[in-house]
Amino acid sequence: GGVVVGWTRRSRSEWRWTSGSDVPIAEERELYAVRVVRDGLIVRQEETDAPSWTYSAGMMAADGDGSRRIEISQIGIHAGGHAAMLDL
Repeated sequence: GGVVVGWTRRSRSEWRWTSGSDVPIAEERELYAVRVVRDGLIVRQEETDAPSWTYSAGMMAADGDGSRRIEISQIGIHAGGHAAMLDL
């Protein structure tokens, strides 16, 4: 009854895969902010160091009824990134 959300990480310094492997993330660590917004209010906010997050059935029940939007942004040294959004 839950939802697994995954995304592709992006580098903040290089954009080409010159060696065929992942580009460096250009941050001290890989970290993302995940927010669940219901009716315009943030009902859940978590951080993850992986490019995926599980919104369990229990979390969904605790966050109440109604439509939800999941917002994901990269946390950087200097600033957060623009959020990617997914409506559930």
